[in-house]
Amino acid sequence: MKWRNLPRDFPGWQTVYGYYRLWVRLGVWEDINTVLVQKVRLREGRNAQPSLAFIDSQSIKLGQKCRA
Repeated sequence: MKWRNLPRDFPGWQTVYGYYRLWVRLGVWEDINTVLVQKVRLREGRNAQPSLAFIDSQSIKLGQKCRA
């Protein structure tokens, strides 16, 4: 995010960035995301917590670098 391009009615970018970093450290954004996901799931008639999860991974083999 380009902090210096915030709307004029926001506080100074340093202040906004300071709060953002603090909230990241305190886990505020993670908590907000968790609550919002639960609310969306409930609105869709599903359980607040998923009962099943899939994990998928992909490995990519990289070739050797060619030296010219």
